[in-house]
Amino acid sequence: MRTSAKERHPRMYASTGVFDLLGRDDIEVLTEPRDGPCVSLFLPTHGGIGAERDRIHLKNLIAEAKTDLRLRGLREPQIRQLLTPAADHLDDALFWERTSRGLALFLGPAWSRSYRLPIELPNRAIVARRFQVRPLFPLLSDDGRFYVLALSQNVIRLLIGTRNDVHEVDLAKTPGGLRDALRYDDPEKDRRYHIIGRQGAPTPISHGRGIGGEVDKERISRYLRLVDAGLIDVLRDERAPLVLAGPDYELAIFRAITRYPGLVEEGIPGSPDRVRAETLHARAWPLVAPIFQQARHDATARYRQLEGTGKTSADLAETVRAAHRGQVDVLFVWVDEEKWGTFDHATGRVTTRDVRRPGDEDLLELAAVGTFLNRGTVYAVPSHGMPDGAASAAILRF
Repeated sequence: MRTSAKERHPRMYASTGVFDLLGRDDIEVLTEPRDGPCVSLFLPTHGGIGAERDRIHLKNLIAEAKTDLRLRGLREPQIRQLLTPAADHLDDALFWERTSRGLALFLGPAWSRSYRLPIELPNRAIVARRFQVRPLFPLLSDDGRFYVLALSQNVIRLLIGTRNDVHEVDLAKTPGGLRDALRYDDPEKDRRYHIIGRQGAPTPISHGRGIGGEVDKERISRYLRLVDAGLIDVLRDERAPLVLAGPDYELAIFRAITRYPGLVEEGIPGSPDRVRAETLHARAWPLVAPIFQQARHDATARYRQLEGTGKTSADLAETVRAAHRGQVDVLFVWVDEEKWGTFDHATGRVTTRDVRRPGDEDLLELAAVGTFLNRGTVYAVPSHGMPDGAASAAILRF
């Protein structure tokens, strides 16, 4: 029996706050069925001189959601309680000082989350029976997301980037440098001695004091193991490409230590201490771009090759059913439009409509979520970038 997201991620399910990272477990928590209406707010953000405009856009989205909730019969105290976490951001100057390219807010009964994300999001308020997550899928595949880990004995930095943007991620449990990580070490105990002497007089000789020496290598290895543990704690089950930046000898040690599965073969050599995030981003993008391009190119070519064999589908109703049966391996889906209708999970009956009616769901959302939760790959792309020009295009597993 499949466990619920609440059982798998109890800490995340109960938490409320603002986050800079989004991964598979976030999607699992966001897509879990909930009691009561769920409000999803998306807006592009600009920061700096554009912060006031962003704040006004959020205020307008809150008003739009409020109108929809009234039409659904909610009372004013219920509406106020539901929307308060978003309204609290309006007058929070510090919140608007640190933004990325997009802001996503999810407001449910007694639970809320906000994500500052490095992709441009649509200006949209959606009230439904569950949170809407399709606008987030560009972060989870294609050229949506990669990381740069700047390794140094002075400070560790983790950057998250997309093709056009980069910002720093808080590494809460990662040591603030080698001195901080190994501050309880006794350097004298780390020295290795052997005895030599003239005429029987023993003299201790110590080794490993210089960079690259036995002791230094051991200390750096222990330090980088702590760094890797902190990285894994933050990235959890991520697999997005990770580019290393740092001195060659530290990169080599970390490559032998790390458990992160998405490590990029080529790194950025040299000390990153005085290198700006934007510079590291510019040097990392050429290393990861071919990875993203190849994956999507291969998926598109595979779809073309399988057309007419019964292993592809451009029919949305068929794709929704297949996604929830775990049959969809790869899904291309519109990111900038909706297709409304209903899906009966018990019978598999799908009804599509041109105009949304009360109780309707976004069928593209259902197809994307079903594919993702069943370990398929979702490419959320603009409507003009679809392989067949249809709203969805799927490669089926069977």
